[in-house]
Amino acid sequence: ADVSERSVKQCINILTAWSRQDPACDITIYINSPGGDVISGFALIDFLLELRRNGHKITTVALGMAASMAGILLQAGDIRVMGSNAILLIHEGSLGAVGSFGEVEDRIKLMKIFHERILELFEHRAKDINPKTTKAFIRKAWSRSDWWIDSETGLRLGFCDEVR
Repeated sequence: ADVSERSVKQCINILTAWSRQDPACDITIYINSPGGDVISGFALIDFLLELRRNGHKITTVALGMAASMAGILLQAGDIRVMGSNAILLIHEGSLGAVGSFGEVEDRIKLMKIFHERILELFEHRAKDINPKTTKAFIRKAWSRSDWWIDSETGLRLGFCDEVR
């Protein structure tokens, strides 16, 4: 499913119920998504990080495709898994900008903030596994293109912890 305000609300509601029923239970989240809204996606990431701080062990598993925002969500797990046939897509964020020159500039400033957060998240999770996977490396690889990554490459670069 797409990462959208609606799908994120549904996910948060389900995870909240599980957390209340069984505090500190292990949670596995399966991802097969073409991506979607960056703001909604970061809301879910913040929620997952809160669950982790509250004692839940979160495993994120990419099956099929974890593209764009879904690939970023994969990074929120304590343990990040890619299925052996899964594909990860990392690319620059996209935005639609309509309005005055100033309004368009403001949207660009917002996207730069999100780009920096995305790069920091990927680097933070990957660098311990592969010191070469830095923000600069990722920025160069995703610049003006879609960067499709198979599971073995994802493991080697540090974008997941295991392949199943």
